[in-house]
Amino acid sequence: MNYNDILEKMLNGEIKPYQLDKMFNSKIATEIRRKFIEKKVGIEFKHICNYSIEEEMAMVKFDLKQVKDNLADIDALARCYNGKISNVNDKNVVVSVVDRPSRIDNFLKAIQAKYKNVEIVRSGVSVIER
Repeated sequence: MNYNDILEKMLNGEIKPYQLDKMFNSKIATEIRRKFIEKKVGIEFKHICNYSIEEEMAMVKFDLKQVKDNLADIDALARCYNGKISNVNDKNVVVSVVDRPSRIDNFLKAIQAKYKNVEIVRSGVSVIER
């Protein structure tokens, strides 16, 4: 199915905008949603990135037993992506990062390459005018 087919299904109500997150990475899903809105309202948003800030938050939970010797490394990696260790308890460690969607993707690839996560939660993209 190509993008035009997906846009047509969205316009017909067969695919909801939020469902794109399960079909594509966040950058592509955001672009398809943008094109959907452009078609729906008949206005082109070609300069929107010049006037807005797009960010997303992700939280990743790890089993403390598996990462306890690497907390400094995990914290250093999270800080590279505007993040930090948000919570540590007797069972889990939770890391939060806030950045552009493409950088969130990169953070998740980097952290998952080295550590096995228990759970990942992503907020989806938030946008505000500059």
